[in-house]
Amino acid sequence: MAKNDIESQIREFRLDLLREMPFYGELLSHFEIRESRLVSTAGTDGRVILYNRKFFQELSREECNYVLMHELMHIILRHPYRAFGKQEKIWNVSADYVVNGLMEGLLYRHPKCAGSLTFKKPACGCFMRDYAGQSVEQLYYMINTCNKDKALPLWYRAVTSVWLVIPDFYDPDGDPVILKVKGEDLDLILKLSPEEAQHMMDQLEQWTEEALKNWGDDPSLEGIKKQLFLLKKSGILPWKTILKRFLRECEVMDVSYDHPERKYLHMDLILPGEGRETEEKELEDVWAFIDTSGSISVEEKNGFITQLYHVCKQFHAKINIAYWDVSVHEVYRDVTSTKILQATTAYSGGTDVSAVYDFLNANKIKASVILILTDGYFAEMPEFIVQPYRRKTIVVLSEQGMDCYCKKMGKIALIKKDEGESA
Repeated sequence: MAKNDIESQIREFRLDLLREMPFYGELLSHFEIRESRLVSTAGTDGRVILYNRKFFQELSREECNYVLMHELMHIILRHPYRAFGKQEKIWNVSADYVVNGLMEGLLYRHPKCAGSLTFKKPACGCFMRDYAGQSVEQLYYMINTCNKDKALPLWYRAVTSVWLVIPDFYDPDGDPVILKVKGEDLDLILKLSPEEAQHMMDQLEQWTEEALKNWGDDPSLEGIKKQLFLLKKSGILPWKTILKRFLRECEVMDVSYDHPERKYLHMDLILPGEGRETEEKELEDVWAFIDTSGSISVEEKNGFITQLYHVCKQFHAKINIAYWDVSVHEVYRDVTSTKILQATTAYSGGTDVSAVYDFLNANKIKASVILILTDGYFAEMPEFIVQPYRRKTIVVLSEQGMDCYCKKMGKIALIKKDEGESA
């Protein structure tokens, strides 16, 4: 692309995007695109899209469109804002896999959706063989696990290249890919403070909701809608998966693991953060509160107890189990895996979750993890009551549970009847 054509091409890209893919065009209208020598290709810090002129001169018009759309996808999916506490190179690779996976759907748009705006995949980039809609946190967790010895301080970013081991996401027995990541090629520039990131996420949530109202029937939104749904609602994962990862995490700042009542789309997402693996040792002060109201089936109660057994066995843990309806009744303390199936109840009453918090306060319990199995059908709890326990709490909903008030209590998970032993 000729030097003088780059700015013209960017203007045309904005207009074409508004005309043919208006959801994306409307969101892009809030962000500046400008030249910068800070990037060797292109990048974004979540506030502005940057490009290197020399790099863009080597691209075709369609490749330039692809790169600009790639950076916009990073912003829409909050990738620069969700990266606190992460290894920068691994986060970039994970985010690129997600974005380039979504871009595949735009490369082959239906004729009714396509106009003059076309995309072509550039020669460089991180591309998965088959992207199946995973979130960036899921891919990050898998890649980070394969690269425990690749932890590098952020200041190391621009002066070295790193060979990352990338697992085969679909064939556990397949050979891993060794990927060379250059620090200067990273396209997410993670420079925002937590306060700046929160402000931008607040703005972006508002803009995204407005764009969806205006252009929600845009056929090109199929892939991005799934990812936005993951950001907003899919924190309801199998509870045992969350518990295992939760117990293994350390106290690094991790916005994807923050409490879900904050008014940002991504805060409902309960997925693994970076963390660091701790030595597996006996766990203490884990409390499980099981709702005995009539809407919790016997099968769900038994399934929950069975899964607690597997957690106890794996972590060599003792778990405290208490049953509740309008009050806490049977309480089993320091239950081991060999005795956990004996921790049963004969009660079946109403539902008042304040009983759990009354019990915690009355007994001055300082739990490390609180599991609350419930259907969620209870009155809203006051903020000052749930706040001291929120970061330690996982609310485990029955399959037909209602989560509207549970979100203020902690992380939201789901018990599945067919979850079985594995998580």
